[in-house]
Amino acid sequence: MVIPCATIIPFHNRLEQVADLLSELLPDTPETAKIILVDDGGDSEAKDDPALHKFRGDGRLVFLRHQLNAGAASARNTGISWCRKNGVDIVILLDSDCLPEPGFIATHLDLHKRLSDIACIGGGIRGVGSGFWSRVDCIMSWFTSVPESRERVVLEPMHIPSTNMSLKLSRVRDEEVFDPRFKTGEELVVLKNLRKSGEKIMFSPIPVVTHRDREGPWAVLRHQFSWALHTYTIRVGRIRDKKWLRLVFALAFLAGLPLFAVYATYLNMKPWVETDLGKLAYSPVVLMIYVFKGVGVILGALNPSLALNPVPSDKEPDQASGL
Repeated sequence: MVIPCATIIPFHNRLEQVADLLSELLPDTPETAKIILVDDGGDSEAKDDPALHKFRGDGRLVFLRHQLNAGAASARNTGISWCRKNGVDIVILLDSDCLPEPGFIATHLDLHKRLSDIACIGGGIRGVGSGFWSRVDCIMSWFTSVPESRERVVLEPMHIPSTNMSLKLSRVRDEEVFDPRFKTGEELVVLKNLRKSGEKIMFSPIPVVTHRDREGPWAVLRHQFSWALHTYTIRVGRIRDKKWLRLVFALAFLAGLPLFAVYATYLNMKPWVETDLGKLAYSPVVLMIYVFKGVGVILGALNPSLALNPVPSDKEPDQASGL
């Protein structure tokens, strides 16, 4: 049987959230397609949890498990490895804290059929939450994936998130697609490698997923700071530079921090303002957060290990079965 596509969902605990996602996704999943659930070292066997009991016996579900928490990049690689072994070419990546709108899988398949020479496609992301800080989180997290914006080729320095991203594996050369060394930003490495290989990355405003955004100031700031830490190692592409080189970069970046904050704010706000001029009111807050993120960039340059997992994981999944 030819499997037309597989949707890979990594998760760590939060099984009620996974159940909510499956309830939305399964009605749109073709009988010949697969949904690969990668339990990344959860506290218990997720497939035996009552939250997932109603999905047992569905042949479209494949359950993979890491005994230890290895991170999202490693979990996605585990799912992609299963796809390569089973002849699946179109892989859709979806985070467990997202909910797809109707037609999610069919739209990704249609896009890859129409854009047959494109290796990677990202869809729209709509942040949901209550309060001021959830809106700030949405504006800073999903500016590359505004559902109201136009279809386009994604050029440097822009990127697309790894949720609501689909890949054509026949055009992706690396066996280990996501670099498991990085705590965050692993999709930036994927996009950088694809561009080096001459591949194109596309954004499409459809399909759309909703994401449960952070609602508190500390959660938003912590998330943004963690992403700043990988700027030197991923964006600049340096991990093993000598200390003096990293110090020179840090001092130069400190001198240019105001320019960085202004330019980053411009890139961040431009897609939003093009579709909703009212979003411009958030620019001062976004600018201040980018100044704050600049501190993270400097710390990440002085100590690149802050952006890395302690021990890279290249383990095979401990078990694979249908739910």
